[in-house]
Amino acid sequence: MPLALTSENARDIYCLPVHEVKHYLPEIFRRLRKPSEQQGSWVQDYVAWLRQKFLQYFMASFGVPRGWDDFEEACVDAGVWETFMELAGQPVNEACWIAVFNALDSLCYLSSVASLEQRRKLFERIVKCNALDTLIRIIKDYKHNLHKYIAMRVLRTIAGDMFLPEILSPEKAAELVEFLAIWTRDDESRWMEQVRRPGENWQVGIMTNRLLVPREMGVSYGTRWYGMTQEFAMFAAYGALSRGYPLHSSEYFLDVLKARPAVLDALLDVAALPRPAAYPEVQIDQLASETLALLFQFPREYIAGVKTPVPKEIKYDLEFEYGETVEALKILTSRPLWKERILAVFKRLDDETFPDVQRKISRVVSDYHGVAPDDNTLKMIYDSRGQSRNAILRLVAAVTHLDNITDGELVSFLRPAYLASQGSLKKSLENFTPRGIRETCEHGERTTDAHRKATWANVMDLPLDPACIVPDQAIAGPVALLRILTVLARRGTLDAIPTWTSLPADALPGTELRQVQQITSAAVIQKLLPLAVRRVAIAREKAREWVNSPRPDAAHMARAKYLPPIELAAALLTFDEACGGRFKSYVRGAQKELVLSLGNAAEMSKRADDHLAALRFAVAADALGRKADKEEGIEPSTIEKNQRRLDAARKAVAVESRKS
Repeated sequence: MPLALTSENARDIYCLPVHEVKHYLPEIFRRLRKPSEQQGSWVQDYVAWLRQKFLQYFMASFGVPRGWDDFEEACVDAGVWETFMELAGQPVNEACWIAVFNALDSLCYLSSVASLEQRRKLFERIVKCNALDTLIRIIKDYKHNLHKYIAMRVLRTIAGDMFLPEILSPEKAAELVEFLAIWTRDDESRWMEQVRRPGENWQVGIMTNRLLVPREMGVSYGTRWYGMTQEFAMFAAYGALSRGYPLHSSEYFLDVLKARPAVLDALLDVAALPRPAAYPEVQIDQLASETLALLFQFPREYIAGVKTPVPKEIKYDLEFEYGETVEALKILTSRPLWKERILAVFKRLDDETFPDVQRKISRVVSDYHGVAPDDNTLKMIYDSRGQSRNAILRLVAAVTHLDNITDGELVSFLRPAYLASQGSLKKSLENFTPRGIRETCEHGERTTDAHRKATWANVMDLPLDPACIVPDQAIAGPVALLRILTVLARRGTLDAIPTWTSLPADALPGTELRQVQQITSAAVIQKLLPLAVRRVAIAREKAREWVNSPRPDAAHMARAKYLPPIELAAALLTFDEACGGRFKSYVRGAQKELVLSLGNAAEMSKRADDHLAALRFAVAADALGRKADKEEGIEPSTIEKNQRRLDAARKAVAVESRKS
């Protein structure tokens, strides 16, 4: 006798013992897939009650990936993901509008609590049913915002919480990220046109769990709702490029940009979007900026500007990866208005004031029916501002590696790099006692950093490297500034700037000669350099917090934390060398700090079983330590320790070589 599916028995069926309900699930899912069945009133209830079951378990688990219960396991085995994707992907009739939302929503809850092994199992099913193509089609072609929103949320889930980056070709990844960035930048007018249309408030009713929604509320909440969907889009864009292990290579990212160079325009435009009044806590600027930083990372074993021996075992790969990043940067600098777009991000951050943000936050509930904010909301916004700024500073530092960057372009970037350095080199950053929420937020903006792993790896504290490293402003600002000054010094331009009567013709509007001459003056540089050396030491000491951490990913995270002080110390030494050593007394201690951080990075690489990286860092630490001036104060015990690290790394690499 066929199973009778009615609106009345949905809850009773799902609440049966698992050993009983598992016999009914295949039949339920088979009928849910049939277009002829989807007119039945039972469809809404069977989907809604299943969503309720998944939601209850998600809430009981506090969203922690502790693994499915027996009921969820049975649903997955019976094909719930394939069923709901097929239901959502068919031509949507009116009877299924809400069922499609509930179906896709339930898949997000199911994914969030899955263990690593279960996510692998689920992802195989996701790939087989072409879920990515279905979701993109819903976002592009379905008329209701409700469906676009929930499809974007599921897309964010499979990009960040699953393993989408592992299967995407560079071309497919480029197509996806460009689509998401353009949608985020351009789709608001279409979205709001639907929100304002009479008869569409039912969608806001579902989002806010209300039976009746006044039209005015629907329009105001619709603006906030769009911001939430933008955020899912940019989380998905970052997630699509953020692989867990192995990390994507520079060659992969170069191929992404070759396939769709215009993705850079869209990402920079998103990073410069003004903060929306309806959803001021939005993080799309930060996510777009970090996605850009992810695309232009130099090899982590690369030590910019400082000449050190490179082990033959890593030399080719290091040079190849460096070259691929340089080629990627050439694509960036070939894009129209690339400089203007970068400066637009800094301008947005500089023009936004604390009262502006506070005013927007205060109106979230009264004007846009959002969740009541608190002081933590403000702090989160300012942390996000800091990470946006720091990621774009990484971009500025990176383009200085190109020979074709003109003096006019370089001096156009001096001001944002200098302001970031000036604000982050204050002694008060350490022993900081805030006098109010504003100082707390602004301090957070200056001191926040980002070491973002693939989302699924981050949630589970897996021992993996961050996909992207964005240091705090005290590192990112001085590195960008010193890189600019170094290139100007090598060209002889730095010494010529005091005699300039006008800026180069290609300097961007808003660049002031007086400001350029002030920033590049010996007095300012001499004040900056010792403070930057101090920042290197502080960053190295902070990294020690991870060295003895009990977390499984402690060694990988500690190494990631040692890389920024290595970079700043190298930038200091490279600048002094470009100036012929005339600032040597002002960078005193930088070489010692470089040796210490390199040695520590070698040790952490060893603990992470990355013996090639350990060899690279140990070789550099040993060579620089032995040739350092006595005035640097490097202890003999430090040189001996680095020698032991070098010997251990050589032995480990030799053993690995024999095994392969």
